[in-house]
Amino acid sequence: MVEQGAEILDENEGVRRRTGFSLRVSLLGVMLLAASCTSASDIAGGASVSTNSPVSATTAPIAASTTTTTMATTTTTAAPDPVAIIVANLSLDEKIGQLLMPVVEGASGAEAHPGNVRLGGVETPIELVDTFHLGGVLYLGPNIVDSAQLASFSNELQVASSPTVGMLIAVDQEGGRVQRVVDGVTSIPAARTLAGDPEQAKTLATQTAVELRAQGINVVFAPVADLVDGDAGVIGNRSYGADPEATATMVVAVIDGLQRGGVAASAKHWPGHGATTVDSHESLPVLDISPELWRSRERVPFAAAADAGVDMIMVGHLSLPQLDPSGVSATQSRVLVEQLLREDLGFEGVIVSDALDMGALSGEDRGEVAIQSIEAGIDLLLAPPDLVAAQTALRDAASTGRLTTERLDESVSRILTLKLRLGLIDVDAVLAEAS
Repeated sequence: MVEQGAEILDENEGVRRRTGFSLRVSLLGVMLLAASCTSASDIAGGASVSTNSPVSATTAPIAASTTTTTMATTTTTAAPDPVAIIVANLSLDEKIGQLLMPVVEGASGAEAHPGNVRLGGVETPIELVDTFHLGGVLYLGPNIVDSAQLASFSNELQVASSPTVGMLIAVDQEGGRVQRVVDGVTSIPAARTLAGDPEQAKTLATQTAVELRAQGINVVFAPVADLVDGDAGVIGNRSYGADPEATATMVVAVIDGLQRGGVAASAKHWPGHGATTVDSHESLPVLDISPELWRSRERVPFAAAADAGVDMIMVGHLSLPQLDPSGVSATQSRVLVEQLLREDLGFEGVIVSDALDMGALSGEDRGEVAIQSIEAGIDLLLAPPDLVAAQTALRDAASTGRLTTERLDESVSRILTLKLRLGLIDVDAVLAEAS
């Protein structure tokens, strides 16, 4: 059993507040919580911070021989913003830590593993969390034994993190051949099998999200928004199909289901991986598509995801030379990320890279990849293969002004805003420390 601090919804502020932020909640408690909720905001943590109700002071008219009226005055006091307070008090290394989501090695917080030494120079996952002020981790197969172990592991990592700001704990759980967690969760068919039935897809997504949340997972890297004609290729039946509008409908249904169930969803792989035949785990795929065709096809499901309020969009390691003539991977392309995803598409959530340890980026300097990704507009760096190199490079770039404080704070604020929605910030403690 993993226990979690109680969550209290402050009706005056619309903020889900946490008490006892050691993240210790029984699995039964999580299931009962989910069963009692009927909307995405109920389960997933409610709305972002809103202001208190305005306090009005109106001076009544004063009776006199001639009528004199004193104008009414209204005083509005905005509620303190916990995200802004946290950002203002984080050190540079703590800000950098929020941008990092590595894959740790081991199946418990205290398990020593040589892979952790290679990753960050320390032996255990708990030491990695503490040393690098990690804002999140990604679970892969070797991290997962069964539901009880995974819930305990998640709890250990949360306890090791900041006492006021919890961790994003993520997993790939698309369905079909990409399901990392198999114990204590509903098995989901491949996306292609579910195509055409958005209601079933949403129901399964909600159920799975509740079950994953009970094991400490709060981010799911799904749904796949890529367009694929047939089951072959890198994506294959992980895609809902080749029709842009039909795929968009399925993507929105899964996003709704996952976020209704209490986890953050992440549409992937922007700007559209489906038509490629090269596996980015091995080398960099090139999608030679015109801007007009891309806009009428690949862009459509992602635009629907953004309009539906998806929490995250994952950027793939893809080169689209007709959109960005530099030919660099989308994860390092300001054109494909900052301009087309952030500005043109209007996406305001967290932008996460695909795993930075993939073969598409092999041969590149690991620290430079981290800097270029943040410069391109990425907020969260997934699976950096060398935490020391990433931290050092980002620290140096910040100290020289290559990465401005404003740029770092933008990404940190987006990540913290998501954590606030997921109930991972102890709002009362943050406000108390600031008072």
